[in-house]
Amino acid sequence: LMISSAFTIGVSTLESYTLSMKRQAGTTASIALNRPTDEQYKQIQDLDYVKHAGIDIRVGTAAQKDDSGQTSKISMDYIDQREFEHHIKPTISGIKGDYPQKVDEIMLSDSALKILGIKTPKIGMNINLTFRSDDGEHRDTFRLSGHFRSYDNFNRSGAAYVSKELTEQM
Repeated sequence: LMISSAFTIGVSTLESYTLSMKRQAGTTASIALNRPTDEQYKQIQDLDYVKHAGIDIRVGTAAQKDDSGQTSKISMDYIDQREFEHHIKPTISGIKGDYPQKVDEIMLSDSALKILGIKTPKIGMNINLTFRSDDGEHRDTFRLSGHFRSYDNFNRSGAAYVSKELTEQM
């Protein structure tokens, strides 16, 4: 009985540690390839030892100063369904609403909502955001399609997910 209990506690501790590390990383992905070609992506998907390959495209970054003058950043990304379901969703919790589908929709982490000063988020509410992308500065009004609890709160940062439609327009 003692050996069984010790083994169960050890396995539970390992599982908790593994989940904690994935949540801190913000993804379950083991490797990332920066700017792969379509051919490279197809080759990766075809590898028998790759369980799930997804797409994550950085659209821009929003920087916000708080009352004390500290700057916090919100990373704005488009991720495909595979990336969201297999790499991101297992590391977040408390998902309310849906992943953005329309050009003006946005899904924000709780830390991004805090950076923006939003204490009580409501699906469908307007979010005014100024952000920088490769082609300059943008000011847009988004509709909140969803929000979630993230655990990768390093260096005063937040996460925002946007639609493929917006990504294609950038």
